[in-house]
Parts: sequence; structure tokens; C-alpha cells
Amino acid sequence: DKWMDVQIHNKVLHEVYYAFVASCFTKHKADIIMLLAGETNTGKSSLIDVTRKLVGYENSAPISAGSLFSGNPEAGTVAMEMENKLLACDYDAQPFKHLELLLKVAMQEPIPGWQMHVARRPVVNYGRLIVAMNPNNYSVFNSAVARRFITINMDVPVIKDNSVMPAIHEEVEGIFNHILNIGLKHLILNNGQIHQTES
Repeated sequence: DKWMDVQIHNKVLHEVYYAFVASCFTKHKADIIMLLAGETNTGKSSLIDVTRKLVGYENSAPISAGSLFSGNPEAGTVAMEMENKLLACDYDAQPFKHLELLLKVAMQEPIPGWQMHVARRPVVNYGRLIVAMNPNNYSVFNSAVARRFITINMDVPVIKDNSVMPAIHEEVEGIFNHILNIGLKHLILNNGQIHQTES
């Protein structure tokens, strides 16, 4: 909580983040992708690492969201990497071009997949997507696309302290319970959706 208070001043967004993590364990179509927006060294990658630890490294897949939403053939290979995972993440996403596919991923609809030596087929069972992105790269989003994101503004430079992340990782079981207690309650109160505010 202390780390979150420093890196994300808006406490409403803490609960939204908790609800996002909780939604990874549900089959609700939350209709969102989580975007951590900010310059380098603002804690985006650290928050993604903590999220992967909470969901389980074996349940998550680091991917290239830029490739996934490129409209190029490699997008199908990236989709296969997401299959049967609860979470896919990109630590430094590049600009997206194929926005129609982005909307499908937000809605958890089937997406085209391809794997070498395997016939092309739709990928149906995949989880949420969290991406970190520099502000210069998401300026292309129009309002229809932007509303598919829960955007958490991370604009506070991290104070270098090598003890912080190991301490957080040591407490991951307690953090897991803390986040799920708040996040699941949020989802229940909002009919399985993440409540979006103007901020």
C-alpha cells in the first residue's frame, strides 16, 4: 500500500488495479485492457512483475503487444503464446496498428492463432492483457479505443531502493489476499465489470 500510494497517487485507481487482478481469475468479459501509462523509471515494470507474481508466473505470458496488434502474420504466433494463460503482459509496448483486433482482445473474443506445424485456428481461452506504454506511443488511440483501456497514470519517478521489491515479493501471499478481498468485492458490486470513472 505504501508503494502504491507513492507511485499512484489516485487511490481510486488502486481499487481499479485490484479489480483488474481479481478479474484475471474470473470468466467475466470485463471488456478492458489495463494500460500503465508513463515515462521510464516510474514503476510500470515493477507493478507488472508484482502482478505476474500474484497471478502466477506459470499462468502469465510476456508478449509483444505491438506484434499482436500489428496486423502482421506474427500476430497469430503471439496469440498462441497467450492461450491457456490468465494474463499476458508487455513491459514496453510499441504503437498499435490493428485496432480491430485490440477491441476483440478487450472483449475476450476468439482471435486468430497460428503455430508452426499446426493448422491456423482461433485462440479462445486466454486471459487479460496488461501493458506498459510511454505516452508518445498511445497518442494514436481514438476515443472508441481509449475507452477499452483502464489507464493508470504512473508519472512519479521511482526512488531507487533495492529492498522494496524483494520485500513486496516476500509478502505476496498477504498481498494476494488483500487485493482479492478488495478486487472481488468491486467486481461483485459492479456486476462483474470494472467501474470506470472520468479519471
